[in-house]
Amino acid sequence: PTPSPSWPSGFGANLTSVRLFTHRLMSSSSINWHLAALSVSDTTILIASFVAQCAARLAEYLTMCGRSGTGAISPQSPIMYGIKTKAQTASVYLTVGVSVHRYIGVCHPYKAPQLLPKNGSPGVIIGIIAFSILFNITRLF
Repeated sequence: PTPSPSWPSGFGANLTSVRLFTHRLMSSSSINWHLAALSVSDTTILIASFVAQCAARLAEYLTMCGRSGTGAISPQSPIMYGIKTKAQTASVYLTVGVSVHRYIGVCHPYKAPQLLPKNGSPGVIIGIIAFSILFNITRLF
């Protein structure tokens, strides 16, 4: 038997993680917001990569069938490439954010309440997403 592709399991695991981390009982912890945002970012990477790969294969198939006008379908289409690079940048910096958060929580537990306020996570996450968009805005052109 051939093994199944890994993207459906990654997609399902990421959606399950988002659901769990944003549940009302879990959302009170600031680290769970970071992890939920990381799961959304990874899901975006999976979707954009899947669409880009399907577009490439579809263009090959249409070309073999003799259909013209396949130039619009490209694996490096600006939209998918831009979305993918923004999500990758966000994923990297969200991972760094989770690491810093855990470092402070584990190595400096008495300073953690001052350094990691409960309502500070959404601001950090929005800042990381805004930075990712601004950093990769030229990829759409």
